[in-house]
Amino acid sequence: MCSRGYHSSPDGARCVDVDECQTGTHRCGEGQICHNLPGSYRCDCQTGYQYDAIRQLCVDVNECWRYPGRLCAQTCDNTPGSYQCSCTTGFSLAFDGKNCEDVNECDNNPCSQECANIYGSYQCYCRVGYYLKEDGHTCEDIDECSQSIGNLCAFQCVNVPGSYNCACPPHGYSMSPNGRTCQDIDECATGSHNCSASQTCFNIQGGFRCLSFACPDNYRRVSDT
Repeated sequence: MCSRGYHSSPDGARCVDVDECQTGTHRCGEGQICHNLPGSYRCDCQTGYQYDAIRQLCVDVNECWRYPGRLCAQTCDNTPGSYQCSCTTGFSLAFDGKNCEDVNECDNNPCSQECANIYGSYQCYCRVGYYLKEDGHTCEDIDECSQSIGNLCAFQCVNVPGSYNCACPPHGYSMSPNGRTCQDIDECATGSHNCSASQTCFNIQGGFRCLSFACPDNYRRVSDT
């Protein structure tokens, strides 16, 4: 005769342990793990679960609540039987699955011009002659001509991407070395007039005049004018 949890060997000479886990005669609940013991067995919960004696079942352990601030560098998310670490915007989970590393957002070219990576975020910048729009990403050309009070150019201001140029009237003037003011072209001195040989060229601002006159009898010209 054998005690409970044992059965007689085939030769009837001794008692051997009954493996309730192997034979399926245990009463472990769903999700529990059966461990055979001499003459008995034990029901254990899987890793990440603990036994609830009142409900007589295994319930999930919330590791994030049990070990606050010790498991993850930033955010801890409980999962059935375990937990998972996550990071806030601007960071990515490190190889160890716990710490968070700064993400260089500038690698993905989020800005239309210049990008500067900062800890946990990034900042867009614009080159000279541009301003950053309200979206924080796009650079728009500054129209210096429309924003000025008329002191950029002496005659006409022409806006170009990122800057501006000064212009002079199409005829009779040339741009001064300073790039802002216009200077009169002396067509008479440069020979760019169309006066005939019998006419006298007279320079005026922005142009020239061809003067022609004859003296009365008994008079002669004493000057070109």
